[in-house]
Amino acid sequence: MVGGNVFELGFFSPWNGSSTMNYYVGIWYKRISVQTVVWVANRDYLLTDPSAVLSISADGNLAIVKGKFLYMLTNISSNGNTSAALLDSGNLVLRDRTSGELLWQSF
Repeated sequence: MVGGNVFELGFFSPWNGSSTMNYYVGIWYKRISVQTVVWVANRDYLLTDPSAVLSISADGNLAIVKGKFLYMLTNISSNGNTSAALLDSGNLVLRDRTSGELLWQSF
């Protein structure tokens, strides 16, 4: 599809048949009626509180922030001048804002 808007990035909660809701950071197709997730960031660290925030930390890493708790999703070496972009391909990338260097990608 030309022009983007094919994928979304955010928190989602898959229905698991129980009353407990688990939240994950993921990328999914935007225009498909049944949510089809293509990438999950925190498979090994599920969240049970929907108030968490996805952020770029002071050192330039992608992180989930919940109050004073910080869960790092990436482990890059950066000067903190990092930007994130969700590409039309569905790939989430972190780049150095000054050099444009690719620092990390989701797939």
